[in-house]
Amino acid sequence: MQTRVALFAAWLEQARRHSVRLLSIDWFSRRPISPRREFPLGQHRIRVIMLNAAKPGTPLLSPAAIAIAALVATSSVAQAQDRRGTQPNLLLGIGAMAAPVYEGSDDTEISALPLVIVNDLYGLNFQPVKLSYNLLDTQAANGAWSLRAGPSVAPSTARDQDDDGDLRGLGDVDIGVMAGGFVDARLGPVTLGIDAAQEVADGHEGAVVGLSLGTRMRLNDKLSFTPAVSATWASDDYMQSFFGVTTAQAVTSNYTAFDANAGFKDVGAQAALQYGLSDKWSLTWSVSYARLIGDAADSPIVRGPGGTRDQITGRIGVARGFAL
Repeated sequence: MQTRVALFAAWLEQARRHSVRLLSIDWFSRRPISPRREFPLGQHRIRVIMLNAAKPGTPLLSPAAIAIAALVATSSVAQAQDRRGTQPNLLLGIGAMAAPVYEGSDDTEISALPLVIVNDLYGLNFQPVKLSYNLLDTQAANGAWSLRAGPSVAPSTARDQDDDGDLRGLGDVDIGVMAGGFVDARLGPVTLGIDAAQEVADGHEGAVVGLSLGTRMRLNDKLSFTPAVSATWASDDYMQSFFGVTTAQAVTSNYTAFDANAGFKDVGAQAALQYGLSDKWSLTWSVSYARLIGDAADSPIVRGPGGTRDQITGRIGVARGFAL
């Protein structure tokens, strides 16, 4: 245990010292990206991004997308384990995602991105875009329950006022590093997840706590279904950064001043389908819905013509499993 703590502490220190370089990987970025095209669909706008020659900028994945990625990662690994008898700890593939341009946006952004998932490789886990470490990993002898817990680190949510015309005058929210921990407790087929993290590298400087409850159901030898429900609490700094409007921002933007306080910001539901194409390849489709609540829902950014309380993220991907 002490060796694991020391190794992760050393890695985290290196990540903190070189955070700008570590978070400058092209596929974490979406500003500026070429080609970028927008087209209307009814009252909505669809933005299509092709990932090439990307410049370091804001994270591609929103918090909702990260949550569903973790859900899909766990169930995809379990699907491969059921069909092959051995558990792959590395999944490599490619996928596409449709998500709101920013939290509270009524516009959709479609992106292509690589899929890299690591599950318990010497205690390390990577689920886009969060890295975690299993300091505690135990289960009952009969498999009736299991418990995992440990530290985690991930790029923080960021926002660029140039991403959308409805953000002009609000300024940018810089990318940073979220450092925290997780607990995953399984009892029978049901898993309870708790993730808590604080931004520590000059980003939004806020804290976020995510709660989830889900299960996995095998429909047949090749198809499985993974539903879950979730809720997210956010601190004053996070809420003010993404949903608040200062008096200065009220002058430069189209919004009235608004003070967003700490509290639960969304509740939602997620679902994923995994289909085994072969012993090594699998296809995954997932969708998540989040309903903004509290001060997030009352924000003029969300209540304005470019916003909505209903946040939908969809993903599809194909991946190959490797047992290392």
